[in-house]
Amino acid sequence: MTTIREQWNALLGRLGLASDTENGVSDKQLETLNEALAEPADTPAEETAAGQTVTATRTLPHEDPSPTETPRSANQAAYDSDLRNFRR
Repeated sequence: MTTIREQWNALLGRLGLASDTENGVSDKQLETLNEALAEPADTPAEETAAGQTVTATRTLPHEDPSPTETPRSANQAAYDSDLRNFRR
């Protein structure tokens, strides 16, 4: 496993910049980062146990267009919608 220092030096080398010794990154900072990367991330099961609930996605029913009817124009659909709303 590569360390943060090795990755950082490789990145700086590709960019043509100086190594991290000239930039002042301390060993303590790098050790802390390496420890944080070694720890497993929170799993979804832990988040669920923390009070979040998981449910299935709900969708509204949808009617497929009829293959025999001619499709209505957008203007006709808007007109019909306006009539339905006006009648209410």
